Amino acid sequence: MRPVFVAWLERWQAAEQGCFALWLPVFMGSGVLCYFALRSEPPAWLGIAVAVPAVSGAWLFSQRPSCRVPLMALAAAAIGFAAAQFATLNAPPQPGLPTHATILTGTVRAVEMFPDGRRIALESASVDGAAPMARWLRVRLRKNDAQELRAC
Repeated sequence: MRPVFVAWLERWQAAEQGCFALWLPVFMGSGVLCYFALRSEPPAWLGIAVAVPAVSGAWLFSQRPSCRVPLMALAAAAIGFAAAQFATLNAPPQPGLPTHATILTGTVRAVEMFPDGRRIALESASVDGAAPMARWLRVRLRKNDAQELRAC
């Protein structure tokens, strides 16, 4: 099995000669997608802990394409993962939203009708008279809420 795989990999490398750089963004994007597919935040060191050995291995095995190619793909995916992790860690925190009854004020930008109620999108929403938020806020209203609403 191994000689067949190595032969296939060498044929593929010969066919792709000069085009490997175009595959790096694909693998980096797959690393970003893997990060955002996670349900919880991984340890901050995880992306770098995979990227550094993969890059080192690709450099050490530069004369063996059967080892270098998969290591370069893994390195690119790990770099994409680490880049997404870094961007998330450096992003400003989202403001906390209330979990209890509150008074919201803002400009209604959209009203969506659902069988069990409505959903409105508020721009420059203010919670209990605080400073307006810099983001839009979507709020689900109950079916029996008869307040007249229209988008501006």
